[in-house]
Amino acid sequence: MGRLLMAEAWQIPRKRIPNPTARFLLCRMAWTAKDSDQWPAYFAGWDTLALALGYEEPESMAAQKAIARALAQLTEAGCITPDGFAKGGNRRYRLTF
Repeated sequence: MGRLLMAEAWQIPRKRIPNPTARFLLCRMAWTAKDSDQWPAYFAGWDTLALALGYEEPESMAAQKAIARALAQLTEAGCITPDGFAKGGNRRYRLTF
């Protein structure tokens, strides 16, 4: 569990991540990653992120667009980096904040 990573994610200045949805998803991703990993990564999938945002149907177009927009902002801000795929086929994102 990434309790320390999540605390670090909350401290990122608002100027860097102005969108509250993107900030919330970064914290959710950090919570899922392991604090003890040398290169912490999130690989629990978009469904987990959609459910965290309150979408009852994680595969809906609205959920997919919201997550894609937030992940693009986090990538642009340098908080995450796409890093291949996990064993289950989910996209893996390295936390780089």
